Amino acid sequence: FTEATTNSMNSIINGAPLIKKVYIPKYIFPIEKCLFSLVNLLLSFIAVLVVMAYQGIFDTYNFAGVTDLTILLAPIPIFLCFVFAVGFSLIISALTVYFRDIQHLYSVVLTVWMYLTPIIYDMNLIKGYPLVETVVKCNPMFYIVTSFRNLVMYGAYSPQGEPIMQQTLIYLGIAAIISFATFGIGSFIFSKLQKKFILYI
Repeated sequence: FTEATTNSMNSIINGAPLIKKVYIPKYIFPIEKCLFSLVNLLLSFIAVLVVMAYQGIFDTYNFAGVTDLTILLAPIPIFLCFVFAVGFSLIISALTVYFRDIQHLYSVVLTVWMYLTPIIYDMNLIKGYPLVETVVKCNPMFYIVTSFRNLVMYGAYSPQGEPIMQQTLIYLGIAAIISFATFGIGSFIFSKLQKKFILYI
């Protein structure tokens, strides 16, 4: 998500020479950056799967003798992350044409956003802080990251042996709503603002 949106942010500005010369659908520029990041992610994911197989991690995907195949659902949060990234990229790439300061502020936003996403910490660490927990759960990436982690690392049961598949499905549903809503809003904003791109690039 970080790579996709950061690269997409300047995609319209960097594509100015081509946009001025020939007619080309402008939304292609941010979407191309997102697709590039998606390919990078998939290649990295393949490498992760190879390491997991080598380390014997798949041998632990058993509970009560039943093989847990939830990792096969891992492409779903990846796809939702891609949709969310495209929608957000459409918004930020269009706004950057008009407000160039976004280029300098966005890295700060991403740093704060990363710490509000349970990537380097577990949600159990903030269980005793309801305000912090609420703020983290208002973060769209929380649902994508948590559902991905559950599917790949834990399966149908948490490390404590508690069933978490229902929670994962709920999180995927919330992530889907947010992702497609962001995509719709991003498409609308981009289509409205792109008419005057030529005046600012």
